[in-house]
Amino acid sequence: MQAGLKGILISAVATGWMVAAGGSAVSREWSAREIVAEIENSRLAGEINAVMALEAASEGYGLGLDERIEIIFAGGQELFGYDGAGGTYHLLSDGRILYIDSEGYAGVVARDFDDFVGITTGIPDWQTALRFMGKDTLHGARTEWTAFLVQWNVQAQQDQPWPYMPELFNTPTPRQGRKAIADYFGSPILPDAFASLYRAVNTLNADVTVSPKGELPFFAVRSGDCARVAAVQKGAMRQLGPYARRHGADTRAGIGFGSPHVRV
Repeated sequence: MQAGLKGILISAVATGWMVAAGGSAVSREWSAREIVAEIENSRLAGEINAVMALEAASEGYGLGLDERIEIIFAGGQELFGYDGAGGTYHLLSDGRILYIDSEGYAGVVARDFDDFVGITTGIPDWQTALRFMGKDTLHGARTEWTAFLVQWNVQAQQDQPWPYMPELFNTPTPRQGRKAIADYFGSPILPDAFASLYRAVNTLNADVTVSPKGELPFFAVRSGDCARVAAVQKGAMRQLGPYARRHGADTRAGIGFGSPHVRV
């Protein structure tokens, strides 16, 4: 083995990165503790909160995973963050990122944390983009998402000053904030963040289920199959399709993943 390549491999093992045969970084193996520590040490907490909708699950913050909610998955999971509105992020033992929001929707949104960084910094208002993931094709989803961006002038907003409490940010605009986050985590740049989110939502949920324990009138969301599940929330019964089909198809009825307003 050449000394240069050997040095690269040793460095990769030490830092948790996987290295392809050509020497290019593919993915880092993250733990929940490492993710939390990186966010806390970043000096970009405001940007990470606004862009990624992510707050570190530091010790003592919030209540963590509701004991009445069960994540059914063959491996383990670790809570690593909150979305600021009652939702939680979980790192599955195989690296996938599971998102459970406060409205009773859940699903895998990235194949690993590096992809999650790439998706959330590569798509302005990525939570709203989730509403379009239920389209039959990537092309159909992208067409409607592009129209949404134009309608709400989302791209132009990326170059305007932060719309609220600018003292919380260390960058002047959302676009620069997104770049600062991506640079800080050092995650590989995704060539098509929207396609990565679409594939994650539509192909990585078959073996993950989020459900209530006992008689919890909160939600019962089945991810990754074709079953329709009854969700009880605030005393009202609503019929929800599978995770990938709810978004877009059901938004006309007021059911969707993510808030209807535009985030940065």
